[in-house]
Amino acid sequence: MKEYQIKELDELPEEIEDLVHLGHVKDEAEVYVDDIWLKPEYRRKNYGRILLEELEVRFKGKGYNNINLVTNGLQTVAFYKKCGYEVEFTRINKNNPKLNKTFSIKYFNDTNQHQGLLESKSHD
Repeated sequence: MKEYQIKELDELPEEIEDLVHLGHVKDEAEVYVDDIWLKPEYRRKNYGRILLEELEVRFKGKGYNNINLVTNGLQTVAFYKKCGYEVEFTRINKNNPKLNKTFSIKYFNDTNQHQGLLESKSHD
């Protein structure tokens, strides 16, 4: 029995879907993950890895170039590296290191990539 749930945009209530659309460029071919959080009793049991692998299964081979992952200073970057993510950069919070943001990426090795944007379909 799965103890986790990933909801795709079309499964969310309309008011949440509208908010999500406000922050996205039409036809982007990148998957963005901002904050994965597990209750303490579920940590160190492979659930984080399972969630990331499920994301890859859902989006690999469907025209997406990569998964972008943003973590904060409270999360371990080493875990994401073990899952195949590369650190691109870290934004330092001068007042509180726990609020540092690390931006990581994992590329899909598919031939079905579109350099960040999906190819436009011509309407003749």
